[in-house]
Amino acid sequence: MFQLYKIRNFSDLFNDTFAFFRTEGKNYFKNYIIINGVLLIILVVLGFVVGRFFLENFMAAMVSGNSGELYNGFTENAGFFIGAGLFAFILFLIISIVNYSYPVLYLSLYEKTKSPSANEIFQAMKNRLGKIVLFGLLFLITFLPLMVITGFVCGILAFLIITIPLLFIVIAAFACWIYLAFYDYISTDNGYFTSMGKAWDMLIKKFWPHVGSTIIFFAIIYILQLIISLVTSSIGSIFMATDVDSSPYVEDQAQVITMVGIIMFIMFAVSIIFTFVLSNLIIINQGMIYYSCREEEENRSLETEIDLIGRDVE
Repeated sequence: MFQLYKIRNFSDLFNDTFAFFRTEGKNYFKNYIIINGVLLIILVVLGFVVGRFFLENFMAAMVSGNSGELYNGFTENAGFFIGAGLFAFILFLIISIVNYSYPVLYLSLYEKTKSPSANEIFQAMKNRLGKIVLFGLLFLITFLPLMVITGFVCGILAFLIITIPLLFIVIAAFACWIYLAFYDYISTDNGYFTSMGKAWDMLIKKFWPHVGSTIIFFAIIYILQLIISLVTSSIGSIFMATDVDSSPYVEDQAQVITMVGIIMFIMFAVSIIFTFVLSNLIIINQGMIYYSCREEEENRSLETEIDLIGRDVE
């Protein structure tokens, strides 16, 4: 059984993040697929349909040698692209809400029910939907202006001294602050600004372990995303280099490019899915920070041990 409430140092924050996935990974990702999988598939299908439409018009213009056909294809189907773009935007917002709230709610339910079910998580998400949306709106008038001002100051300093390490620290600190505020706001009945203040106290209590852990997990996610991007782009380049130049006929080249385009869209879809899935890594890591800070304040692990002793006696 994974111990959620625990005082953690830097190495514990790193190790316990992976320990959580080793212990709860099967149930966690099973429910994640149940709740978020359909939405991701719809997003991928939408991207494939729009991409295929673009490729068909591009190929038609290439075969005919008339670039105006590509423009006409877009103008004649402007309604389709506007509707698809609006639908994709709304769908992306819904996926983001589900994706970012899922780890927070999972850990919140894990306090009371070990290995929560998809139905319990979905019900918790439904009950907290108002707070989740409100957090996003209030973020625009609180955290975002602070980030812009801080980024502007760091940008000025970048011209004066070498501040790349400082930029990493500032970005990680803001990210940690936002995640901790989100955890506290969604997991408790605190108001937004109360959670914002508590998150700041949590951040600075062990500033370097918290920021250092955040930087490391951002780096891990970046490296994994970079590997996926390199693999997908390399596969597309290999197809283009071996097939397109092998035929002197424009029609054959168009067919090859269409096939390569479809393959690239598939790879792009895989990349999108991996991006959303990998984001769970950093959010769970922030959860380890959040529950470690709460343990220092509330000593909840002692209550859990007493409850377990009571169950053993029974």
